[in-house]
Amino acid sequence: MTEQLLTIKEAAYLLNIGTSTLRRMVWASEIGYIDLNKGGRHMMVRFTKRHLAEFLREREAGRAANDL
Repeated sequence: MTEQLLTIKEAAYLLNIGTSTLRRMVWASEIGYIDLNKGGRHMMVRFTKRHLAEFLREREAGRAANDL
């Protein structure tokens, strides 16, 4: 894997939203992510730019469902 992993803070900055908003979206499964501590007590969430691009593409206004 050569893609850089982004922290919550970095991903929130790129999406121009707050970290608490992004955390809520993670808990609601509204955005894809990687959990580096899968099965652990606490989530250690990281994102790739692909996760962010997919999230934005899925929410682009004016797109028909069959365009996805």
